[in-house]
Amino acid sequence: MQYEPLSPIVVPVQQGERLHYCHPLESQFYDSLRQSISQWYQIKWGEPMGDQSIHVSVLEPARSKLSTTAVLTTFKRKKLKGYLLPLEIQADPNVQQVIYESGLGSYGFQGFGMMEVRK
Repeated sequence: MQYEPLSPIVVPVQQGERLHYCHPLESQFYDSLRQSISQWYQIKWGEPMGDQSIHVSVLEPARSKLSTTAVLTTFKRKKLKGYLLPLEIQADPNVQQVIYESGLGSYGFQGFGMMEVRK
């Protein structure tokens, strides 16, 4: 499936004492997305996702420069850095449903990382 973002995809990871917002050139960005999807999958379907593969790639990477896709947002007096990137995700239909319903990255429950199917 190909998705367009409706809101920034935010992927924070704790690095020692500081919070680091991953960007799409870091492998940890995609690892964290997969981990988040796996957690939402277990909540949605009531069972672990298991060893299902999830392949995430940026659509049109030549046109998706970090400087133009990065978004800095203030939420509850906190600065969040996210990215508005069109993505292609190859995964099982149940995984696709989880992505569509709960979004990608962290803060999905607050409206970040919401995706729509690309037309």
